[in-house]
Formats: sequence, C-alpha cells, structure tokens
Amino acid sequence: MNHAIELYSACFFEYDGTQRTVPHVHNEVYQLYYVESGSLIYLYDKERINLTKGQFLLVVPGVEHGMITQGPSNVLDIKFGIFDSLLRASVTKKLAGFQRATPEAVHIFASIVALQTANSTYFHRISSLYLETIFYLMLQDIALAPSYLRDDPGIQGNFQHLSSCVRRALPFVEGSLVYPVAPFSPESIANQVGYNTRYISSKFSEEIGISLTKYFRILRINKAKDLLYNTDLKITVISKLLNYEDVSQFIKHFKKSTGMSPNEYRNYHRNAPT
Repeated sequence: MNHAIELYSACFFEYDGTQRTVPHVHNEVYQLYYVESGSLIYLYDKERINLTKGQFLLVVPGVEHGMITQGPSNVLDIKFGIFDSLLRASVTKKLAGFQRATPEAVHIFASIVALQTANSTYFHRISSLYLETIFYLMLQDIALAPSYLRDDPGIQGNFQHLSSCVRRALPFVEGSLVYPVAPFSPESIANQVGYNTRYISSKFSEEIGISLTKYFRILRINKAKDLLYNTDLKITVISKLLNYEDVSQFIKHFKKSTGMSPNEYRNYHRNAPT
C-alpha cells in the first residue's frame, strides 16, 4: 500500500429534518461527517455534539456514534482507512471528535462534494488525496499554535477553533513580552495585524474568554515564573526583560498574581521536594 488514505465511500445527504441513526461502532473504519449547510446533533462517545456549517465530526474506530437529530441540512458522509502509521496516530489523537475546518479545508470539502455529485471519474482516488490534504492542513494549523497556547487549554480552548483574526494576533502578543516592536497595548497589536482595535479586542474576548490585556498579563507572569525557576537572572534583570516600568511594579504584579514575591517563588519552587 503506497498511499496514506483509502476512501471507501462518500455520500452527500440532503436531510429534511426527520432522519436518525441508531448508535453504532465501526471496528476498522474511520468516518467523517462534514456539514455543508444546516445543523445536526450527533452522539459521540456518550457526548452530544452540535455541528453547524463548516464543521465536521471525525469518528475513529471503536467509538460509538450516531445522529440524534438534525434540521434541514446537507452533509458529506465519508468512510475511509488510514494506512500511514504516523498520520493515523496524529489524526486519531488530535482530530477525533468535533472540529471546525480551516478555510482551506472548507474549499477542499466543497471540491469533494462537487466530484461526488458529478459522479466524477477517479472520484475515490482524487478524494482520497483531498482527504489526506485536509488532515495535513488541520494538523499544520494545530502545530502552528504558539507553544503556550497549545499547552494551556485552561486559558484558550482549542487553537484551530479560533478565527484568523485572533490567531494572527497571538504571536504578536507573545512577541510583546520581550523586546517588542512596540510596547504592548491593544492598539499596537491591532496595528501590527491590520485590524480595527475594537474589532480585535471584541473577537479576542469572545474566543479566548478574557481580554487582550488580561491575556498579556497572564503570559507575562508565566514568563516571569519560567525565568525565575530556570535561570539565575536577578529580579531587576527579569523586570527589565519583561518590560515592566520598574522592579517595584514587577514585584507588585507578581505577588498579586501568585501570592508570593519573585524571590519567594524562586526559593519555594527550587527547594520543593520532587
């Protein structure tokens, strides 16, 4: 087998709002439901998942699933196998369950729908390659998330679910921590990514769950913790490195956030039993 994905079947359903499916399990087959329009509710591993336009549900082998209810909707239903072990492991670990397709993936899904409805020659071969491309695009989107965003789900949720506006802003927020192009402010971030300040601030609060300014403060305190624990830099140096106005401001903000002064934090965590 010299290809990564083999498409077994692809059907484009135009649901009228009355269909249901009994919960079931596929032992060897992957299944993907992509919603081109409308909305549906699926059962996936005992959880109810709401899907709307541009979203998909990837079902991995061995997981119980079924369609609970749906309004009028158009859905692409694909069954396939993954034969590249690395791709299979990544897809199973990172893409299983509810996902929002990237804009590029949406265009490719539309191409698969067009090929299927036209009963195109070589449909299965072309669509297998398209599906592989979609997965690599989605995995790339996850990989491009800044490390602090990938590793701290308590702050942000799932990176690929964020709008392009917020995703573009995040690296500039991180860059504002140390030697920034411009001192941090919502206005400077908006200028650097080319969005209106009010718009980007609103989107950021909506999708991240906290304001742009509060998110920056969390990042700065987390960076301070990292420097205190992993380096021997003096408190004054860390304060300047993180662009605090002066060391007293740094100490005040750090203690308010952690309940300890920077020196107390360093001594406590370095001496804590492992």
